Amino acid sequence: MLMNFFKRRAAAPGEDLRYEDIPNKQDRAVEAETYPQKSRPIPALPMHDIVDRYSGLLRSILDNLPLTAYEINRMIMPVVSRLIRLVHLLPASEAQHHSGCGGLLVHSLESAAIGLLYASNEVFDQGRTPEHRYRNQPRWICAAAVLLLIHDVGKVCDVVVTDSDGNLWNPEAQPLLDWLRSTGAKQFFVDWKPEREHKEHERRSVRFAYRYLLTEDLVHYLTAVSDGELLNAIDDALMLGSGTLSGILKLADGRSVAQDNARRKRISGDFTYVSSPLVNPIIEAMRQNIASGRWKVNTSGGTVFVSPQGVFIRAEQDMGRSIRETAVSQGFSSIPVAFDRIANVLADSGFVEVFEPTGEVFCTVRRADGTSCTCIHFLDPARLFPAGAPASESVEVSAGI
Repeated sequence: MLMNFFKRRAAAPGEDLRYEDIPNKQDRAVEAETYPQKSRPIPALPMHDIVDRYSGLLRSILDNLPLTAYEINRMIMPVVSRLIRLVHLLPASEAQHHSGCGGLLVHSLESAAIGLLYASNEVFDQGRTPEHRYRNQPRWICAAAVLLLIHDVGKVCDVVVTDSDGNLWNPEAQPLLDWLRSTGAKQFFVDWKPEREHKEHERRSVRFAYRYLLTEDLVHYLTAVSDGELLNAIDDALMLGSGTLSGILKLADGRSVAQDNARRKRISGDFTYVSSPLVNPIIEAMRQNIASGRWKVNTSGGTVFVSPQGVFIRAEQDMGRSIRETAVSQGFSSIPVAFDRIANVLADSGFVEVFEPTGEVFCTVRRADGTSCTCIHFLDPARLFPAGAPASESVEVSAGI
């Protein structure tokens, strides 16, 4: 049945990428272009530009596979090509690791390179004959690399991608690069779906892997010695977090996340945040709302309260909508409308207080006139009031709501 599925598929464009096409060196300057993300539109780069941009990561995978150049071209390069076509330069998350332009591809390649190192030192097929282990060991190593390459591709269903004319990409219909070619788009915009389910992308990753990424040659290779055992191990690691390859997945994924955190801290000297490309546009929109008078400060029914205890911002859905509207007017279309999501982005980046031990980001503020409201505690008043904060009033603050 699986073989028939592969035979029914039509050849897709742009899948002729070869091992020898990958440059030996990568321009390190692209790291600073990617993290943090400095502009909202993402350029619709062609395949060869993306390959050049991430050639170092690609080489760290391809050069360490236990395969010949011929085998790499026949079994692995089509997967790499299809991965690039599917995810292009999408981010890997909204406000966590690899949230910049190209983050999803970087995380996939990084994790695969790390997973190769772990798998190369792993002893598989314990209890089997030495001949079986010898023949199957390179297949297990390749299976680990493939698992890490595909483990997050289901995240393409967590985003809404549009071009400058408002045309919408359907990831179930065609890869992103194919869609960009068909529309002639020069750039695209990414918004995150507010209703997406946590960890749902793992199940989708399995579906996209068999539908878009894996080839008949690769499946034949992985099943040549142990039938479907290696494919089952890939599925179990992705969907259940268990099985032979699950430990390698967790270790490689976690190390890639840690590397991204370290990289952001190292290259973020010109920026005031280290975790999310959404932070600067959000804070700028908040500042503009105050400066324009859209948000009232220290007034009855106002939005912002300046006090000796700090600066507090009323937590209501209208606040999130006003932030997004202002951000969109300034060219930033990916700001969420839900205020609780905005609050969490700011908290993750250290701009909003997180109250221990509950981890709550909201608090209750009681003013001298007896009124009270739910707020967030903004920790850097100078970002909202660059010319100096207005006179403060006394309030009472209770953590949690």
